[in-house]
Amino acid sequence: GLAGVAGERCLRALGRPVRWSVAGGLVASAVLPLLAFITPAALRPSPSSGAELLGTALAQALPTVVGTEAAGAIRRATSPYLDPVLLVLWGVAAVTAVLLGVLAQLRLTRTALGSPPERIEGIEIRRTRRLGPAVVGWVRGLIVFPEWLRTLDQGSRRLALLHEEEHRRARDPLLLFGAYVLTALAPWNPALWWQMARLKQAVEADCDRRVLAQGADPRSYATLLLELSLAGRRSSPFAVAFGRPGSRVGQRIRA
Repeated sequence: GLAGVAGERCLRALGRPVRWSVAGGLVASAVLPLLAFITPAALRPSPSSGAELLGTALAQALPTVVGTEAAGAIRRATSPYLDPVLLVLWGVAAVTAVLLGVLAQLRLTRTALGSPPERIEGIEIRRTRRLGPAVVGWVRGLIVFPEWLRTLDQGSRRLALLHEEEHRRARDPLLLFGAYVLTALAPWNPALWWQMARLKQAVEADCDRRVLAQGADPRSYATLLLELSLAGRRSSPFAVAFGRPGSRVGQRIRA
């Protein structure tokens, strides 16, 4: 994860897309422990490895640190008989987390498909009452555009549409959902959730960079970010949203 963040900062300094560095760190963090779990015994660390020696030293020091009775209780609690129970809990937690994400995305897609398509500024959208602005759907990607955005001036409305269109073209919803599935494989791991949050920021930063590269005025764009953030509109974590609360608007404006 730290390597992914370091790569992100280097790429940002070079003016290059940063989301792939963060995504690579998250993939490695999720996949490497799984590979270690299924690796044949011949490929696992030998008993003389540093990790094994450290584990032995900690086991020997445990009675001194917590007392003999407590050490015995810890050993009994971590006996091999607990492994099947933990594996079942792991599977239930991971499947539940993935299903929640799938159901949320299906609900959002159904909401978007409930309104007929229309075009604004040459971009196809689905009008909603409150949801959005955001992109929903993993394959095609549907831009949902709430009624309240029509109160903005034409320039601001066009910038908001352009931002969502860039998310759709880059298939950012698919990238974020894939990262969410990897995170759900170990939902108790705070490092993965931290990297997931970093990836969301990187996706927004890349999208902002692409919009400005098309000639958008930075001051007008920053003002729009503030307006949408202050609107306080709530959006699903599985929709890539322009002004979602918690999207670190201040950092995006400084960038």
